[in-house]
Amino acid sequence: MVEFQRQLDAEHDIRIRPNRSLSDRQIFWIVGAISFGCVSIAGLLALGGFWVPLPFAGAEVTALAVATMWVRRRLRRVETISVSPDEFEITRSGGKGHQRRVLPTGWVRIELREGRHRGYPKRLIVSGQGREYEIGACLVDSERAALADRLKELVRPHSMWAMP
Repeated sequence: MVEFQRQLDAEHDIRIRPNRSLSDRQIFWIVGAISFGCVSIAGLLALGGFWVPLPFAGAEVTALAVATMWVRRRLRRVETISVSPDEFEITRSGGKGHQRRVLPTGWVRIELREGRHRGYPKRLIVSGQGREYEIGACLVDSERAALADRLKELVRPHSMWAMP
């Protein structure tokens, strides 16, 4: 999901985050319902003397909880791109902490490259001063292309790469 915001007359912020269809509360209820069903069936079988599925049900519920927490953590990632006449700033937060990269706007290049392998999604690359950063990895190709066009519009007036 891409959100465009204009802060000041000369600065633009773009927030990129993965699409998330469920709230934390909805996720909690779904995991709880699946866990309840799994443990209930295993418990009924254990009451009937067939106890073997009980440890597997516990392992299944544990695996479901761990996988859900991992996915929720990855869905909290946010990339913020701030474009001003002087600086092009990429900020990543969530997941592995907080990273901030700053490039001079005049030297920034925006490229939409083919995927590393056939059938892979395109990659949106921001480069400048000999460094390259991939942004928008959580977006689909159409959103990535729209974001590339928007970033080129914002950078073009200040870019050393702009053609007269």
